[in-house]
Amino acid sequence: MAMQTLLFPAIENGARVSFFFQRVSPYYYFVQLKDSSTGRPFTTWNYQSPDYGVAGSFAYDGAPGNLICTVDCLQSPRLDNTWAENIITPNPESPTYGTVYNVAFNDYSGPIQFSNFFISLVSWPPVPPMVPVPPPPMNI
Repeated sequence: MAMQTLLFPAIENGARVSFFFQRVSPYYYFVQLKDSSTGRPFTTWNYQSPDYGVAGSFAYDGAPGNLICTVDCLQSPRLDNTWAENIITPNPESPTYGTVYNVAFNDYSGPIQFSNFFISLVSWPPVPPMVPVPPPPMNI
């Protein structure tokens, strides 16, 4: 059995988080996004899912930097990954509007190609509540 824990230190309390998990491997995966201090899961995806992928979003209300992702692959002797982290900012003078994480895994179920399992996660910092703007009148 192989397991990895991914850390997302830039994700703050109140952040909006969107995620996507995709499995191409013949191996099964059990994945959780959870708070590292409390163990509370925000989402869970497992091998019993009929789909090869899942997407969703949630409001992260844990302590800053405590969101982790645990990836378990029972059939694999080893998991390797390649990781990319980018900030969402229109230019160097702008504030950071969010963070994008992409992680590709190789589970040794076939040729080494880092396409067996994939995680994409995006977070946006907390924003003040939005005031609804009424739609413009329609002239019919």
